[in-house]
Amino acid sequence: MRCLADSGQSAGFRKVHVLRGVEAVDNAAVTFERAWTDRRELTGPFDVIGDVHGCRAELEALLGRLLVPPHP
Repeated sequence: MRCLADSGQSAGFRKVHVLRGVEAVDNAAVTFERAWTDRRELTGPFDVIGDVHGCRAELEALLGRLLVPPHP
């Protein structure tokens, strides 16, 4: 972990905390943090659209029916 902290890389971790010294280690606490993808508070209804490769016109028509404004 030291080489990751020294190089400024995170190796895919969202957060990396570097504890320097015994006091920092003694005062550290591990807590639970919800993942940014945890959206349980959103209850729907949802429109789920699957694989649309090569079907732009059909996708735009579907989004129009769902009242989603087009992007420029």
